[in-house]
Amino acid sequence: MGSIKKREKILVIDDHLANVLLMTKILQKQDFEVLSTTSCDNVMDIIQDEMPNLILLDIMMPDTDGIEMLRILKNSSISKSIPVVIVSAKTDTSIVEKVMEFGAVDFVKKPISILYLLNIVKKILNIST
Repeated sequence: MGSIKKREKILVIDDHLANVLLMTKILQKQDFEVLSTTSCDNVMDIIQDEMPNLILLDIMMPDTDGIEMLRILKNSSISKSIPVVIVSAKTDTSIVEKVMEFGAVDFVKKPISILYLLNIVKKILNIST
């Protein structure tokens, strides 16, 4: 009896539903399990319940901004080992440097390139293409 491969879980955090739906569709086509939220308020609950393998996080959020959320994620024993990729239209050097300093593993600019996003996700999760 062969072993069933566990699907990698990716948490998408973006306040624009259109962005959530786009990334969800892209990732599900590659057989990832996608969790999503449009608010940072419930992120830690989702992580505790689901333990995603990767987080895609927008910077411009209505409640807790993405940079603060990244800081929270990296300071929590529950989530500090989960890789976080920032996905944002804010691409000035100071923002990119700040999120990398706070522990993001990569930065994807919006509008997203589907191929680039998939390459980053697969590289981080060590999935061969």
